[in-house]
Amino acid sequence: MLEGYPFIFQMNDRSYSDQLLEYVLQYRFKSSKSNHTYIVRIEKYIEHTYCVKFFDKANMLSKNLFVPFSLGEGSLT
Repeated sequence: MLEGYPFIFQMNDRSYSDQLLEYVLQYRFKSSKSNHTYIVRIEKYIEHTYCVKFFDKANMLSKNLFVPFSLGEGSLT
């Protein structure tokens, strides 16, 4: 069985301008391997659509935080 990291709920964000976005839940956890803190944002859109975003807290102010990337040949992006 896989063990996860303990996480902490940070906030329920409803301050956004996207009409399709219903709410955002934000959590954080600290990796015992890298000793880095990670932020996890769960965005809930209409029609039961979710988007999970996570990033290293050290990169929180980066302008390229959510830039799409390719997974290689045959990827969806």
